[in-house]
Amino acid sequence: MEEYLIIIFLSSLFLLLLSMINWKAVIITVITLIFSFAMISVISSDLVKYLFKSKEMEKSVITISKILIYAIPVSIILYLLYMNLAPILLDSRMDISLDVGSDKEGLAKGIAPLTPLNRIGDKMTRENISYMALKHPLVYSDIPVPSNAEKIRISARFKNNFPENNSQGFYIGANDMEEWHYQMNPIYLPGFGNFSGMPYISDNRTRLYFLNNDSEQFYNIDMFINSIPKNSIIATEKDLEQKKLTLEDYKPSDLLINSSIRGSATLYVYAKNNLGVYAEKSDINWYEGEDPLKINVYDTNNSLMASTTIEDDGIIEATKKTKEPQHGVLEIDNIKEGVYKVQLLGTSDTIIREIKLNQNKAVFEGNLLLADNSLYNLTQKPTKIFLNSTKNSKISFFTYHKGGLQNITINNKNLEIEEINTESICNMTPGFYEIKSIKNDFVIKTLNYVSFTKDSYFEPFEYRVIGLDDIESVKENADYILTDYMPPVEDNGWLIGTAEFDAKDLYIKDNKLSIILNAKHLGNSVYENYTIPVDYINVSIARKGLIG
Repeated sequence: MEEYLIIIFLSSLFLLLLSMINWKAVIITVITLIFSFAMISVISSDLVKYLFKSKEMEKSVITISKILIYAIPVSIILYLLYMNLAPILLDSRMDISLDVGSDKEGLAKGIAPLTPLNRIGDKMTRENISYMALKHPLVYSDIPVPSNAEKIRISARFKNNFPENNSQGFYIGANDMEEWHYQMNPIYLPGFGNFSGMPYISDNRTRLYFLNNDSEQFYNIDMFINSIPKNSIIATEKDLEQKKLTLEDYKPSDLLINSSIRGSATLYVYAKNNLGVYAEKSDINWYEGEDPLKINVYDTNNSLMASTTIEDDGIIEATKKTKEPQHGVLEIDNIKEGVYKVQLLGTSDTIIREIKLNQNKAVFEGNLLLADNSLYNLTQKPTKIFLNSTKNSKISFFTYHKGGLQNITINNKNLEIEEINTESICNMTPGFYEIKSIKNDFVIKTLNYVSFTKDSYFEPFEYRVIGLDDIESVKENADYILTDYMPPVEDNGWLIGTAEFDAKDLYIKDNKLSIILNAKHLGNSVYENYTIPVDYINVSIARKGLIG
């Protein structure tokens, strides 16, 4: 009797420990305990003697009962060991899902509900399908990721409610840095079917499309990545490393940029010895909320080196009042000579009034809102910008306000901005351009880099990389498309799009991965009624076992 109790006790203890890992073991543990104690009670009572008059039958029943008392706990222990250790020892897959519109959404196994709630519509039901609609371009969730994860496939079932005149598409992103940064993979690109007839080569999931008959041809993707043609334009969602140029006999000196920019700006600076960045900003306070300006500096390998923030001016109400300008400084010593990326990340209420660098070569990505206009409580003053077009390209200008309607001079030729919210386009042939504006208050959009002085212009990279969210721009400018994108699958009036990630490339903290649903057109108030219904999110994680 005592030996049975010891066995049962040790078995139960082991099962209870496993139950901390797997809740199903709790049920199995309880059933095992009840059965085992029942068997012991039977053996230790006179019931066996009463039921079985034959001594031999009584002995057989007791023997079988003893075997069961040993065998059942051992079998269950082996089963639970397999259930808990198999995912560690053997290659396996973990599948989880989130029914977005279900009342049990918050009970989904491990997948957090979509947040913030104010960026999602109410729960709706149509044709017996419950769903919620995305109202904002940035909606988040968390998914559990085991430490031995290799590949993560994330699928979403959604409705095609995208505006016909907007090709920005729908992306799923996975956090890949400690700071806010997501690897964005497209799951739906309206208009991508335009390239279905283009020649391409493929390597597993990745495809390389050739859009320009005059472009150099390649026979495999590795060959292309290792020898991308100079001055070519590649459209991709991938974080394709850009080959940086080196300036011969470069000598640093100070550079002042005192043309005001509204919102954010990204510039590339050629630096040597040390890098100093000074920025001055003010807030126009047209909208509620804080308006900090974050300054990030990335090294030649695109890794964050340093960061600082110029805080809000203290006015969070939409008062349209302004305060004295604020400033911030970043200084980095003993740097390797080369190209550094500087990000100035503000809000629509941010005016970047001045930038000072201790280096004299700096160009901006060509998507800037020039703001030296009385509309922003600034002194109106002329602005000059410079760019070098290495191939046939376009530059466009548009304004949100009547005060921004004006004539712009491009190499002594006039281009008129005639209507608000309407692009005025200039076709450019290869060459260097000087653009002059008297009134500012317009957005300049170009694939070329721009500078605010002629001498500060330089080409930071051998080739240029653009996104896939503007299909028209891709058609007009790109030489190649490098992508893992596969069109979504149609499913009874819905679409199912899938994005795949390598776990080793992601930032996974405490076995949790932050993901994002990014319907880019929702960042424009013009398309606020084009919400995107989402039915469910499925996640499939391939796990690598210790023994394969």
